[in-house]
Amino acid sequence: MSAYIGQPPQTGDDYWVVRNFLLNQGKTNPDPTKGVKIPPARPPPNLYHVESRSGGIIAGSAVTIVIMVFFTVARLILRWRRKSGQQFGADDWMIIPALIFAVLYPALQIFLAQHAGAGRHLYDVTYHQFYVFNLVSSIGKIVFYFAVATTKLSITLFNMRLTGLSSPRWMKAHWGFFAFLVCYMLTIFFTNVFQCDPPRAKFDSIASGKLPHKARCYSDALQGTVLSIIHVLTDVCLLSVPIIVLWKTKIDWKTKARLYFVFCIGGMSFVASIMRLVALSHLHTDTLYNFSGVLNWALIDLAFGVSAASLPVLSTLLPRSLRNATKQGSRQTPKKSYGQLSGPLSSGSTRPNAKDSQEGIVRQDEIELEYSAGSRNTDDSSDLEKKPQSNVHTMSGINGKTNSWADPYTMKNSEKR
Repeated sequence: MSAYIGQPPQTGDDYWVVRNFLLNQGKTNPDPTKGVKIPPARPPPNLYHVESRSGGIIAGSAVTIVIMVFFTVARLILRWRRKSGQQFGADDWMIIPALIFAVLYPALQIFLAQHAGAGRHLYDVTYHQFYVFNLVSSIGKIVFYFAVATTKLSITLFNMRLTGLSSPRWMKAHWGFFAFLVCYMLTIFFTNVFQCDPPRAKFDSIASGKLPHKARCYSDALQGTVLSIIHVLTDVCLLSVPIIVLWKTKIDWKTKARLYFVFCIGGMSFVASIMRLVALSHLHTDTLYNFSGVLNWALIDLAFGVSAASLPVLSTLLPRSLRNATKQGSRQTPKKSYGQLSGPLSSGSTRPNAKDSQEGIVRQDEIELEYSAGSRNTDDSSDLEKKPQSNVHTMSGINGKTNSWADPYTMKNSEKR
């Protein structure tokens, strides 16, 4: 049976784990037979009582899994059945591996809380439990960053659908950002796997203890800080895209406010990533007990990030009275008319008069971006009524340019006439 940390080793594996501790403390010729002293020290028997945060870790991880699975599965069902009005696209395929990584991370935390002493003080953890914790948590770190990176890839693909029809520059920016995220994932993998020389010393405390000297590893704190900063900055970039689109799109202010709310929920992921970075910088002692603060922000980051990626699709689940609020407002302002550019990204075909035109940004089938025609006077409207054969409509796009498109429905009726 493995001994508790701070006590002399009782098994062969304990011996090598203790030696790894001593090597990391800078001792060149350590004697593991006496154990290792790591703060905090075990309290005297009359003051000792068991403190554990394992229950909170398990509960928080379970709730996070339920939230992410609910929102993502609902999103996939709506897209597959086209209830959301949009086709099943690349962003939907990408959210599937994102969900797998995002669910795997809290599942690993539940395992650590049950079998590896996560949430307990070091003096209540055995050497074997610490060995398991170090192995699984090192893998979990890669899983976490893969989860946030694949979620960002899905959001990037959605932003392509949102702005792809407005300007080629948007598409170039999106593909450049997509390539950056792929490089980010590769960096995460290689910097974690090859953080130490030999690489196995990063994950295996027993193998590291058997080395003749301390393994050469670059700073884990530095690596975590750099990756977290990139994580925060990419959140800002992703959040700015829909904000810019909505700011330059002329739609009813109630619809705009609701869509801002939907997209800005993802801002909670941005806040959580910052707080996680702050909590990580204060994690110095009693790591298995104090790391729950870092974990809580990581779970919030994942929950809001994955859920926010699906919220634009799930806007169809809002009450119909809320969705129709802007329609009533548009009927009261007949001087303004709204148009929209529609069509699948693959073919670029157009389709006029789609229902709920003001919600075309996130809801309509094959309609990825809404355009406003601006104000038109009564004389222009009457001219269009007098000339049904005129089937070219002019609209103002996000980039301020004028877009013209032919109305195939009007052309068809003109031919019949």
